[in-house]
Amino acid sequence: GAAITADDDFQNLLNDTLNLHQRFLEKCFIKLYEKQKGAVTGGIVNTRFKINKKGSIENVEITRSDYDDNDFHLCVEEVFSRVQFKAYKNSARTVDFPVQIQVPL
Repeated sequence: GAAITADDDFQNLLNDTLNLHQRFLEKCFIKLYEKQKGAVTGGIVNTRFKINKKGSIENVEITRSDYDDNDFHLCVEEVFSRVQFKAYKNSARTVDFPVQIQVPL
């Protein structure tokens, strides 16, 4: 099904919560970076996942990615699947969330 366009409050909750997991996503990228011997650039990984009524994430998938690396994608999916939205009061919904990857200098 099509993903719902999030309202501002929800978008903020999404960004704030996922930002807490930024360093785990960075670890995924650092592993990729080392594996590719630094031959990677910044890019976008589009994720889609369902947030259930309890605020847990399920069914994480990568819908489009600038990176052709399965280990990296699994790592990102794993990080997302551990995310818990506190005080989530909405019904279950599917979300498209782009992850911006920046190369650490």
